[in-house]
Amino acid sequence: MVQRKVNALLNKLTLKNFESLSDQIIVYANKSRGERDGRILREVIRLIFERSCNDSKFCAIYVKLFRKMMERVDPEIVDESIKNSDDKFVQGGTLFRKYLISSCQEDFEKGWKINIPSPSNESDLTSDKYYAAAKAKRKGLGLICFIGEMFKLNMLSESVMHDCILKLSIFEDSPKEEEMESLCILLNMVGKHLDHKTKEKDMNSYFDRLEKISKLPSLSNRIKFMLMDIINLRKNDWNPQRDIDSLINELTLGMI
Repeated sequence: MVQRKVNALLNKLTLKNFESLSDQIIVYANKSRGERDGRILREVIRLIFERSCNDSKFCAIYVKLFRKMMERVDPEIVDESIKNSDDKFVQGGTLFRKYLISSCQEDFEKGWKINIPSPSNESDLTSDKYYAAAKAKRKGLGLICFIGEMFKLNMLSESVMHDCILKLSIFEDSPKEEEMESLCILLNMVGKHLDHKTKEKDMNSYFDRLEKISKLPSLSNRIKFMLMDIINLRKNDWNPQRDIDSLINELTLGMI
């Protein structure tokens, strides 16, 4: 019942009707009050989170919705399986944030790797195998977009962003292409906000590393060009030439 109602509201959600529809979604999320495990709240978070990762065009509005939900969730909602350092049940907005961050962290730590088949003819582009692979890749890159949007709305800290960048840029032997793609998406979104005097040393270190990675002979030309685009983006004061969704579309189709 809740799943069907929330999905119907999400299908209609736009910036124009955001306030009224988001209020209705929060009403459904708050039906978790009286539960002992936050089940309904977790389900509503899952529905929105999956949509956000699957369609980067609407990522910003879904993160905006999450921000509002975190502030407006019923403070009496509780999950008796989760306690804080004072041995008290985590509730309300704190519980909401914990659920959401856990979803992000779990998917990010798990990572994504998918081999999109190289189409030999036009019919291959419509095959089930190609479609499934492209969908999985879009979801992986959509997660990175989601993380970037959360940071921009102050739902994730700078230190978390630096941790993500480090995880994506450190590797054994040779870099994984999916991690390099994710790194480029993330830096494209948040690099400008991280590139200030107090973190200049860290940022210089990241980009020195990117320069070295871009020269690795084992790396495909496609990834090398992506890395050089990010390096040049910083040199040009972070003035992007295209939006994130178009970049994800190109990456999904392996067209860069």
